[in-house]
Amino acid sequence: MATPPSSDTVPAVQPAVAIPFVTQDGFVFRRLAVADYDSNYMQLLQQLTKAPPVPRATFEAFVIAAGACTAGHLVCVAEAPVSADAAPTATPLSSTDAPRPPSLPSGTTLAATATLLVERKLIRGGASVGHIEDVVVDARFRGKGLGRRMMDALTDEARRRGCYKVILDCAESNVPFYERCGYATKELQMVRYF
Repeated sequence: MATPPSSDTVPAVQPAVAIPFVTQDGFVFRRLAVADYDSNYMQLLQQLTKAPPVPRATFEAFVIAAGACTAGHLVCVAEAPVSADAAPTATPLSSTDAPRPPSLPSGTTLAATATLLVERKLIRGGASVGHIEDVVVDARFRGKGLGRRMMDALTDEARRRGCYKVILDCAESNVPFYERCGYATKELQMVRYF
């Protein structure tokens, strides 16, 4: 078994476009917002797993808590372009361009989502590990490279936050996708449900 690099040999943080940003084809990659309760976010998650409806107050509390934990919890969404002819260049959004909260334009469609959780590790001298969870692309937007772009964005974000590695769990049928994203199969996952 290969020994992971020590915190002294972790590669330097690579420059990357930080979230939020707009892709060349007009998708806005941004944090999940309270206003997304009125979007298709929960329907998007249902394409991944059982995601029963949640009350507005529960959704809002979740989004606020995740937003308050800026170093450790990022739920990223890719908002579909409003129209096909509105395709801005790939560029970071400035703080004055912060996407859409407190309300979203009617008809806002979320095309993809994924979550990055950052965990501090004492066994690595206080270094962090990133966990990617809940990766899903709406069936209407598959085949456009959004899954890869979401994985790249969260992997880059983990690197920017100083993570020495990023891990994820996935269905065996999704292994080839994650391998194309640069991930390798390692060890096993165990689970116990309550």
